[in-house]
Amino acid sequence: MDYWVFYTVSEQTNYFGHEGYEDDIENVYRYNNNVPNFKQVQRNDIIFLRNKETIIGFARIKDIKESIGERVFYRCPNCDSTKLKRRKTKNPVYRCSICKHECDHPLKSEDSCTNYEAYFDIFTYTNGRISLQAVKNSIIKPSDQLSIQKLDIDKLESIIGFAIFEQRDTAVVANVSNKLLELKDEHDVMSISKQIEIPSKRTHNKMTNKLFQSFNKLGIEALEGAKQDCLYDCLIRIHDKYLLIEVKSDTDKGSVRLAIGQLFDYKMTLCNKYCYKREDVDLAILLPYRPEESSITLLDELGIRLLHFEDGSMKKIIGLNV
Repeated sequence: MDYWVFYTVSEQTNYFGHEGYEDDIENVYRYNNNVPNFKQVQRNDIIFLRNKETIIGFARIKDIKESIGERVFYRCPNCDSTKLKRRKTKNPVYRCSICKHECDHPLKSEDSCTNYEAYFDIFTYTNGRISLQAVKNSIIKPSDQLSIQKLDIDKLESIIGFAIFEQRDTAVVANVSNKLLELKDEHDVMSISKQIEIPSKRTHNKMTNKLFQSFNKLGIEALEGAKQDCLYDCLIRIHDKYLLIEVKSDTDKGSVRLAIGQLFDYKMTLCNKYCYKREDVDLAILLPYRPEESSITLLDELGIRLLHFEDGSMKKIIGLNV
């Protein structure tokens, strides 16, 4: 499996050598056999999609379709080059980058070519977490003229300071679909609809803070969900397994049932969308104190680990054996 940087033109440029490709950035990237490196791109390769200003996101190639077609080129009347630049304020409008010839009417030609469509599995937006310059510095043989370039993933992760993929062979996202679990504000909490939500939220934040501090002392990095479809409270990695934790500020049966539903939903999303393996994700619920026996039995039957504070003191978490 190789890693690539694909360039997409998401805005109008002054290049006029050929008619552009119609990219659907979340689903497919189109190119042809005139593009250097076209033969090397294969199924299951990982691509980072960029434009002129930023890294948009990345995806795994699930399929590549090939077809015969024609490509429209505009050539310099003097040297036949396609290196034409369109000028906005000068006349003649076009200028050749090779021979410097200027013209208003370039030659138009239709050349046969082999077209390729690389279809993506799941496209993940980086949201600014990976800088364009870091990616540029990680290209094996950099060139401003190439739209497909091979990437040194080890160098990129060294530059940005974190692993992008937990498991490279399955493209499991490590730090792009998550964010570091941060300390919560236990005091400045706004009521959404009822005043009773304020102490409940404050308790939830205090419990989450204690959980974070406990893992921090053990040298374990705690993550919280950053995607709208997977806003889990806490995810940690212990050896080769993950522990997904839902925090609830009440021990009543309704809160426990709600936590169970959320845990299974988050696990399903992590596995189906972000490529975590089901057998590697364990579930746990953190409560302010020990719940009633029927809730303990329910959690035990479902294989969900019970974590709770000792005597509701918020000082020691029972069941946190890592």
